[in-house]
Amino acid sequence: MLAAGQRWLRRPALLDAALLALPLLLFFSLAGYQLQLPGLHNDEAQEAGLQAWQLAAGTAIDAFRDTGLGARHFPLMVQDYIGAAFVYLAAPFVWLLGPGTLSVRVPALLIGGATLLATYGCLSSVADKRTAFVGVLLLAVQPSFVFWSRQGVLIASLTVLFTPLVLWAASRYSQTGGWQRAALLGLAAGLGIYAKLLFAWVLLGMLCAVLLLNAALLFKPARSFWPRPPHWQQASAMLAGFATGCAPLLLYNLLSGGTFTSVQTNTAVSYYGVDNSALLANLATRLEQLRAVVGGRDHLWYPRRNTHQSIVGRGTDIKCCAHQHPTGARAARHRARDAIWIYRHGVYGVRSFPAPSRNLRAHLGFDRGAGIGAPALAPRRIECSGCLDTRAAVFARCANGFRLPPHAHKERRPRRTQ
Repeated sequence: MLAAGQRWLRRPALLDAALLALPLLLFFSLAGYQLQLPGLHNDEAQEAGLQAWQLAAGTAIDAFRDTGLGARHFPLMVQDYIGAAFVYLAAPFVWLLGPGTLSVRVPALLIGGATLLATYGCLSSVADKRTAFVGVLLLAVQPSFVFWSRQGVLIASLTVLFTPLVLWAASRYSQTGGWQRAALLGLAAGLGIYAKLLFAWVLLGMLCAVLLLNAALLFKPARSFWPRPPHWQQASAMLAGFATGCAPLLLYNLLSGGTFTSVQTNTAVSYYGVDNSALLANLATRLEQLRAVVGGRDHLWYPRRNTHQSIVGRGTDIKCCAHQHPTGARAARHRARDAIWIYRHGVYGVRSFPAPSRNLRAHLGFDRGAGIGAPALAPRRIECSGCLDTRAAVFARCANGFRLPPHAHKERRPRRTQ
């Protein structure tokens, strides 16, 4: 009986549940405290609360652009570029709790918990469970992740959730292949696009990472670039999954053409008055925003530099580096440096990442955990001055299925350290 009980306790699922209990408890305790404060802001009320209450009450629904399904006009989108997924997530809570702040923020809080689970699964896939636990634990107490999860920034919460889901699905597909995993990868990407159209920039950053990491292989035969050539069934399954995830967005545009109209209207000058033809000026602005991201400035829309956030961010970086460099040894590989360059220029350099403010690091706390997993992703430690540099290893690992085996690459010997 005792042996049977020990075997039961050693089940992987139970171990995962035990590991995740602490981060989830910490997150829900911090993010759920006085959840009703402050009151609802415009996005919560307009893009979720009103339509969710109309769904729960059985009344007529004010669908965006008067475009919906059925006699009640079940909404497809809440804006031309924002899907109505959160409306349907919030409707059961509005029915249970009544119209109010909690009925909108409780599902947003659950999305934050789901993000922790997805991050744990992703890091377990690309690294190990210890790395995943530490990464999720840091994310669970990351001040900005806690704040924005409880505040109910609905669309950004969904896009942050789908980011680790896509990386997790990509990692699993690169390891084992199969049309089922290809379909899941396509579905996660499609749902991210439906949640918010700007999720395309996240996918573009991942695609750039795959292509640039394998740039040298583009000049070799196709078999070298595809160590495990994808079957047509896998490609078809991925496209079918992507189309399924995007189906409400596609249907919305077939009925109204709203997204195309919005894109055409904002091609020359954006909604916020930015001249899209001023490429150099816009690039300079993005570079300054990149400096703000790296330096931890402009946190939570604060008008002045937030010294406390810089201290918190650097403190977390020090923790990550201590975990990454237990011996203090300096070593580098060309693949690691490529990944660092790609991550900085391919992800942080994208034009409009779906975050509710200018500080990308503040809202995608997932990258904290991703940086911790770097030593497990690369055969040697990566020389860096902070956690930021090693986060690219996640993209390198997800692209690993499209690379030659390690022995096929010429490896540089690490320098000796004193």
